[in-house]
Amino acid sequence: MRFRRPDKKKILLFLAVLGPGIITASVDNDAGGIATYSIAGAHFGYALLW
Repeated sequence: MRFRRPDKKKILLFLAVLGPGIITASVDNDAGGIATYSIAGAHFGYALLW
């Protein structure tokens, strides 16, 4: 059984589209934000999920 290697262009496109969002999400989480997210999650539970 042969495995196909992922297409390099598809991987680069995926990273180009998703990369800035991942960087922004990781930079934006400070101590105050994490506390707020935890309190909101404890209060609302899964009701905030789409």
